[in-house]
This record gives sequence, structure tokens and C-alpha cells, in this order.
Amino acid sequence: MGAVRLFFHGQLQIRAYGRDPERFLNLCAGTGVTLYNMKRKEDDVCFVLSVPDFRRAVPLARKSRTFLHICRRSGLPFLLYRNRTRKAYAAGLLLGIFLLYFLSHFLWDIRFVGNLYYTDETIRDFLEEEGIQYGMWTNQIVCNDLEQAIRIRYPEITWVSAQISGTRMIIQMKENFSGTDSTEIKNVPGDLAAAEDGVITSMIVRQGTPLVKPGDEVKAGQVLVSGRIPIHDDSGEVVTEEETTADADVYAELSIPYVWEHSRYREERIVTGKYPCGISLRIGSYLLRAGRTEAQDGTFCLSETETPVLFYRFSLPLSLTIFRAFHYETCMRRMTEEECQALTEKELTLFRGEIRAEGGKILREETETTMDENQIRAEGYFWIEKQIGEKVPLQEIVREENENGISVGEASYDAE
Repeated sequence: MGAVRLFFHGQLQIRAYGRDPERFLNLCAGTGVTLYNMKRKEDDVCFVLSVPDFRRAVPLARKSRTFLHICRRSGLPFLLYRNRTRKAYAAGLLLGIFLLYFLSHFLWDIRFVGNLYYTDETIRDFLEEEGIQYGMWTNQIVCNDLEQAIRIRYPEITWVSAQISGTRMIIQMKENFSGTDSTEIKNVPGDLAAAEDGVITSMIVRQGTPLVKPGDEVKAGQVLVSGRIPIHDDSGEVVTEEETTADADVYAELSIPYVWEHSRYREERIVTGKYPCGISLRIGSYLLRAGRTEAQDGTFCLSETETPVLFYRFSLPLSLTIFRAFHYETCMRRMTEEECQALTEKELTLFRGEIRAEGGKILREETETTMDENQIRAEGYFWIEKQIGEKVPLQEIVREENENGISVGEASYDAE
């Protein structure tokens, strides 16, 4: 803040000398006069003062019989004074400020975040069909309408957010290609069957008739919650059944075998040389290319893109991409034990992440890693807890009376 204050108020490089310059410094400290970059040169003292502080320091110098010599003047007031007769310079400065303000109301950059399947070019072409292009007024863009249009055009994009920051529009999105649509079977009567073998740990039944309880061991295909709800009469006998969609959260503990093998030798690329192979310049929606921008046999290519930005949010409609090619040679190298352990742990971490991504909770794990001269092998078991219910068509319930005379039922579903 001191440098900014000195620039706008004007700064003076001062050399103070006289009978007692130390007394002058003490008076300045007592009255709040700020001295910057103070240095001692023989019997003199050099420092920097702002113009307002200099006016306050003059009486203090007289009181202490100290002489102040101005060595240099700089800052905005002196710059304007020196250029007071240059009217074209002032007009150009004002015109530049006006142009920057005027151009800040246009769209000069579009960024995409989160798109993996759809490329930037695909979505950018769609934006041009919707009338969104470089150089248009930002107040003509309605982000809510644009988000809705993207979701309608690309159903696989489940979430999209468009926002304008300065001259840049940022479009964030999430894609889903699971291919499942819960609405197709939401209102269709059906049962809830076990997708895997396991032991039931907990159940929360919202709709339907439960056929198992916590602690029961179930097999894949066994119906857990039936979509048939029995209607009893006053004597407790089943007179009819209501068909509905079974809905429940059924958690079970199950074991998953883990086996992973990998060669102890891996291919490595040794860079033998590099050279610039091409550049591309984007001006608005136009793209100019020179040289090679793709890798060839025996080389791989890296790119660096620079987009000039003014005042943090003012993105200019320019971007320069430099492509560099690297020559390499491939060789096979045998990994050390530390590298093998690190690779094994990395694969285990990925496997744990896959389990958690599928909604599983790891209860415990037992794995063992072995390695010989040519092979790495990790094997063991993971005990996890996860939901195992899946929607299946309605099955007939075979009802039997238990020891208390209450009608109970069992059903199974053949997944094949």
C-alpha cells in the first residue's frame, strides 16, 4: 500500500543534512511523518517522502536546523505535470480506458469444465447454433435458457451450470452414461431381489413385504422384499393381495476376492531430443495453424496455451498454443521392490475407490503381495457392506404357517 500511496500522491527522494539530522528524524517520528527507504550516507540521511508529508516536514527541518535537498521527483502528479502540454497523449489515454470499458461488455472467451465424452468443439458448435459466439454482448446471454437447451440437446448431461465472469463464460457440467433410468420402473409393480450373495446387516423397508431379516444369509436372486402386500380379514387369513413396487434399503455384508497381477518389467520412454513443431493462434472463432500439431512415430507432443488477461477477468479474444515434439526411445526396465510396493498400493487404492464409488463401505481387508523375478501378484479378500437390492418382476409367494399360526412366505427370482 505504501508504494501505491507514493505513486498517486507523488514521491520525493530527499537528502537531509545539517547540524543535527537525528533530531529531525525524531520530530518526524513524533508527528507521524512517514519516511521510506531511509539510508545513511556519511553524515547525511537519504529517504523518500510523499508530497503531503514533505509539506509537513519542512517546518520540522527549520526547527531542527536541517536542510532538505530534493534529489528526484516521481509519481502521478509529476507525470501529469510533465505531460500537461501533450493533449494527444491525454486523449489517447482516455480513449484507451474507454475502449477497455466498452470491450469488457463483450464475450471473448468460453471455457468448459467437466465434459469428458462431448468435446469442446462439439459443445462450441452447439452454442453457435444457439447464437452464442465470440464478440456478442454479454447481457444478451440468458444463462438459465442456455442451461436448459444443453440439457435438452444432450440428455446424458445430467447437470449443467453456465455463468459469466467478466468477458469469460464458464460452463460446468456432469455427464452420466450409466444407461439406467429409474423412472422406467418406478411405477411398475415388482420385487426387490438380492443382486449378490451376502449376510443381511440392516433393512429399511418403505414399501412391500419383507421376506428376510438382519442376520439372514441370502443368495443372488433371492427375493428380499416382495411387491405383494397381503390383505387379511378379521380372522387373520389372506383374502387378497395388493401389487406394488417394493422399495427398501437392504444392506448386506459380502466378501469380494481380489487378485491382481502385473509384470515386474515396464516400458519407459527416454527423451533423446526436443524441438518446436507447430503453433496455433485463435482470434475469436478463427483458428490459424502453422507447422505440425500432432505427434508422429517416435515422438510425443505437448502443448502450452496462453490466453492474455487484463485486470483478472478481462480475457482477450486471443490464445496462442505452442506445440513441442519430443523424440524418445523405449526400453524395458525391471522395477525395484520399492517401486513394486508403490504400484501395488496404487492399485489397491484404485480398487478401494471403485468399491466406494459403487456405494460400498469397506469393513476389513486381507491382502498379501508376492513377487518374483518377473511377476508381481497381490491377492486376498475385501469384506464390504453395501446395498444389494435390485428391482425384479413380481414373483409368486409360497405361503406357510409358522409355529404361531402366522402366514409367512418365501420367493426367489432366477436372474438368468
